[in-house]
Amino acid sequence: MSRTARLSEQGWSGVLRGLGPDVRWLGDGRIQVNRWDYPPTDVRGRDLMFIAAHTQRVNVSWRLPDRFALTYPVTGIFAPAGTPDEPLVQLLGRNRALILAEAAAPVSTTLLAATTGLSLATVSDHLRVLTDAGLLERRRSGRSVLYWQSDTGRRVVRRPASNPSEPR
Repeated sequence: MSRTARLSEQGWSGVLRGLGPDVRWLGDGRIQVNRWDYPPTDVRGRDLMFIAAHTQRVNVSWRLPDRFALTYPVTGIFAPAGTPDEPLVQLLGRNRALILAEAAAPVSTTLLAATTGLSLATVSDHLRVLTDAGLLERRRSGRSVLYWQSDTGRRVVRRPASNPSEPR
């Protein structure tokens, strides 16, 4: 979902940015996927699929003559949000605070279960509570439901900078 939004805003270079260390848009319908000195393959006019997967790097596959695919890491899977701030943990509880922090970008229930180590049922229960509280938004994407922080959720997670001139 996040890459689709980038396509409309930034074009193919935006979609490919951050996909993998060697993946980049070269222009004129060309994509670089690695640094190896292989001859280029022209895929114009053929099927090119982008497949988000639970993997650490970009993989290329094909079925000649006309089908090609780039499999790339799901957004955020190997870059967890980290430990939520203690006031957020006190407010929501450790697991809900962790799930809310992990949902900075669209994320599925199964990905949250994998990255947090919580059971699927537990994650689902916490997602329901956080969505009902207006801290998360949701949308179906194929067979999955994706969750992400609402505006309110972002404000709750973001710790405002303290102003030293203001009394506490």
